[in-house]
Formats: sequence, structure tokens, C-alpha cells
Amino acid sequence: MPIPSNSPAIEIAPVNDRDAWRALLVLAGPSALEQGWGHGEAHRRHHGQAVDRLVFSADSGPCAAVQAFRRPVLGIGRLSRIVRGPVWIGEPDTDTRRAVLGAIRARYKAGWRQVLLWMPERADGMEARAAMHAAGLRRVVTGYSSVWLDLAPEESALRAGLDGNWRNALNTAERAGISVAPCREGPAINRQIAAYDDFRRAHRFIGPSGALIRALIENADPREEALVLAATQGGREIAGIVLLRHGAAATYHAGWTSEEGRRLNAHNLLLWQGALELRKAGTGWLDLGGVDAAAPGVARFKLGVGGAFFTLSGTWI
Repeated sequence: MPIPSNSPAIEIAPVNDRDAWRALLVLAGPSALEQGWGHGEAHRRHHGQAVDRLVFSADSGPCAAVQAFRRPVLGIGRLSRIVRGPVWIGEPDTDTRRAVLGAIRARYKAGWRQVLLWMPERADGMEARAAMHAAGLRRVVTGYSSVWLDLAPEESALRAGLDGNWRNALNTAERAGISVAPCREGPAINRQIAAYDDFRRAHRFIGPSGALIRALIENADPREEALVLAATQGGREIAGIVLLRHGAAATYHAGWTSEEGRRLNAHNLLLWQGALELRKAGTGWLDLGGVDAAAPGVARFKLGVGGAFFTLSGTWI
């Protein structure tokens, strides 16, 4: 679908430098993990997908950036995927946003042999849906939901913002004598990944594989290193989480717990300590990593942190 003639002129340029890409994400603020450099490199190496990173500029400068994944299909076509992009820089007006969306659509869905699966980073609503329809796309999957936690407030304000039951569980964990420490060396990180994989298989839930988590950690920028935290009591590891930084934001990516960890609310303590560590390192926002009504217990846990719940406009084709 052609871009309307009254749309602002948009310049598109590739970004091949990790520092330049990180700078764009920092400007964007609460960007998604799927748009981070390390996520792109992990999928390129782990799944053999080609990765495009593009910056879109209008008269006022950069207004958006997108990381897209490409792979051939049956040797005659191409499947492109964009997950939670583009990231918006500043506050582009409606015409500029529509011009960027149209430019992305034109680049990745130019012919009948080119398929684009696209989950844009826009809250669901009439405006977001109208923009995607204007780009010639139709929705095929309903929107993804999660929670953004703003880490700018002081620690006391963050604690006051916790749901009462969540805060009580945190108090219980703090009184239980649980030790929380970062895993910095390979053996400690591998032990956490193995425990997570065992937990995922035992509880039969869909989540990233341990191999993918390892690839994400290995491809993280040193300034965006993964924060892997382990909870220990009585010399035994009873729970753990993986938080991944990307630009000015971070994402809760994976976690596991033992029966003892669940009984002592170790996950509350892990997430609380992780949020404080991220805040200390200058991270501005934490994405709680998805809220699904099919897992009400996990949803209540994440909503209890007191962040802003959001639902995106869905996946479009």
C-alpha cells in the first residue's frame, strides 16, 4: 500500500553498530526486550535468522527504530517478523507514525511471496488499529499484555506502591533469612539455567528454552548484562530469576522456584531486590514479561508489583 502523498518525508538508514543502536533505545525509554541488540544476536545465532536494524528520521531527527527478523520460506518466499516494534523516539505525531508504519510495511510486504507478522509497540485502541489498517494490514492475534514498572521513584515510594498482599509476602521473605545474590560466573549461571529448564519441564509451561536464555546472556552488551539472581537458604538454592537489560529498560525474562522457595515467597524477594539493583544501575523501567489470563497466579503476582498494566494492539499480517 503506498504511503499517502501528504505524509511527512521519512528517511531510512541501517544501524550496524551496537553502541548506536543502544543509544536509540535509550532515547526511546521503555523499549521492549525483543528490540534489543542482544535479543537480535541471540536469535540470529540460535535460530539462523537474518536481522535488520533500521532507524527512521523525519525533519526533526530520529523518530523511530525497528529490529526485524527475516528467513526464507520454501526457497521461494520470505517471512519477516517484527515483535514489539518500532520503538518510538520522542512523541511523533499521527502523520509521522503512519508514515513510519507505511514504510515498514512497504519494505517487508512488497510482494505476494513476502509475509510479514507484526506486533507493533502500540497500546490497543481505535487509533492504533486505524494506523495498522491504513498500512494495509489485518489483525490475526489479539493483543499481548504486560506491566511496566517505573523505577524512577524512591525505594520507599516503590515499596508503598506494592499491593498489600504482595508487600506482606515480601515482608515474610525478608524475615525468613533468605540470601539473594547475583550469579556472575559461568557455573553459577548454568546452574540457574538448568534449574529453570527442570522447572519448566516439570510444570509444562511455555517459556523460553534454557538454550535461548544462555544465548541471550552470551550476546548481552557488557553495559546491558543479564542480571541473574539466586535465592539461597541454609546453603541451598531455592529460587532464581533472569532479568535482561536493553537500552534504558529491562525485562523479567525467566524464573524458577522450589517448593521451599514458594512457601517462603522467595520470588517476591528476588523481584524486589532485582528491581532495586536495576534502579541503582540507572535502568528506568522494568517490563514484568507478560500477563496471561491462562496463568492467573502468575498474573496476580506481576500485577501486585504496582506498575502500569497495558495491552498491545495485537499481531498483524
